[in-house]
Amino acid sequence: MLVAYITPHVDAWYTNTPSGYFYNTLNDGFALTGGQLGDPEVTWIFYLDADTAGQATGGIPGAAVLHRGDLQGLIGQSSQPINRWIGGSGHELGHAFGLPHPPGCESPVPGITCASTVLMWLGYITYPNTALLPANKDILNASPFFYQPTNQISFLQSHVVSNLFSVTVSLERGWPFDLLQSQDLKTWTSASRFVSTNSEMRIFFPPGKSNAFFRLQYP
Repeated sequence: MLVAYITPHVDAWYTNTPSGYFYNTLNDGFALTGGQLGDPEVTWIFYLDADTAGQATGGIPGAAVLHRGDLQGLIGQSSQPINRWIGGSGHELGHAFGLPHPPGCESPVPGITCASTVLMWLGYITYPNTALLPANKDILNASPFFYQPTNQISFLQSHVVSNLFSVTVSLERGWPFDLLQSQDLKTWTSASRFVSTNSEMRIFFPPGKSNAFFRLQYP
């Protein structure tokens, strides 16, 4: 989803204010969007139409910050081809999804040759003629942004103890789930959210004063 905002500060503020361009942009972006780092449902990339004055931009787990030059590159207002700027966005978004630089590239590692042509090092310059390392793919395949759970939710057994109702369910381990409730099967509200810690779990339903319907689903 792409949304444009007008920030509350002029260009120079982002480089002249303590914390620097990257974190000033990040803080303004989160203030405007209501976002935050560590949100399991959202990974952010902020493009700020302001010069960096030589300060760093880039990506960290959960968010990336890019600058006016990146925006100009993406719309063809650069001496370098647009693909280089698409590759640069992909590189920083990779960091936002938790991808590191390849081993042996930032500093020598005995026995390891820097994979200099991959996207997470210099491959952004030659995009699309680049690739991800197998280890990068493993990280992305474990992310809910790129991988859909394969196990169906199965109800195994119900329990009623002292008017407290619960069920044992089979589900995929390590995934977020929403427990929703409704009085009329039309309007659903959140009863709870949890991350499964086992492939079989017992879920307790909140007590109510009237009949209620419940639904368990992936977000």
